[in-house]
Amino acid sequence: MHAMEMHTPGGEDESEYVVVIGVIAQSDVEVAGLSAGPLTPGDPHYANGSYNGTWTGQAVMSPASAELLNATNGTSLIPSRGTQANRTLTVSAVGDGDVSTGMGQLPIVLVHLSEAQQLSGATAGDQADQILVDTNSRDVKSELENVYPRSTVMARSGLTAQNMSSGLPLAMSVAALCVALIVGTLFVGTTMGLEITADQQQYALLGALGLPWRSRAVVVLVQALTVTVVGGILGLALGYLGIQLTNQLAQQYIAPTAIAVAHPMLAVYGVGVSILIGLLAAPYLLWLTKRTSILEQLTT
Repeated sequence: MHAMEMHTPGGEDESEYVVVIGVIAQSDVEVAGLSAGPLTPGDPHYANGSYNGTWTGQAVMSPASAELLNATNGTSLIPSRGTQANRTLTVSAVGDGDVSTGMGQLPIVLVHLSEAQQLSGATAGDQADQILVDTNSRDVKSELENVYPRSTVMARSGLTAQNMSSGLPLAMSVAALCVALIVGTLFVGTTMGLEITADQQQYALLGALGLPWRSRAVVVLVQALTVTVVGGILGLALGYLGIQLTNQLAQQYIAPTAIAVAHPMLAVYGVGVSILIGLLAAPYLLWLTKRTSILEQLTT
């Protein structure tokens, strides 16, 4: 699969990028919603790796690519640049299938595999560093590992984890942690502070009954931690549901693999951050409790 810039004869100024997919043609082969039936069976130009076989120049276009290049059956397609710009393709058929994404239909052009490699300059060595295999069999992974011992075979989850190996996710996580601590502390401190202010008479009554300030402080601290921990657990539940929903929508419309993953330690980190928010908000809440005047509250 390669992204190539192409134009029709006389349309050099109107060239567009299309996705060229190479296949070994058979009548029952269908790729990206397009049938390879209109292509000559096999891969004639490959010629046992010499790439000097018959150049068919055949191409099957999706409706989106045909509309983009204003092409129909018999229209010539010319690469706009590249080492093989002298090679051309001819539209053999315009299929019915399209590949939909969140941004519209992909412009697909189906050609013989060797001809796609010739057009992209990849005859000496394929430029692809990842191969996607669509299967429902669990045995394929071990079979591929035996056929390609120098390659790493990964499932969808492994591919997603590999794509997240850069430092960007870590930086975003640290930024999110800082925002969560600041916003969470301010929110808990404000809401529980208002609650404590409204219940000053109750705390004064506890003091009048002989309950020392330290015991009242423990009650406030337990309340703060309970609120933050329960909130953290609810947030984790919503987060996991959001990840599942995001992946389902992404795989259905824009991506072949999951785009969001949840680390097993996420639950531990989430509860830990919740406890930390409660502890950060506690000094302000304890100060409000300490400044409550028992005499003033009970005489009003």
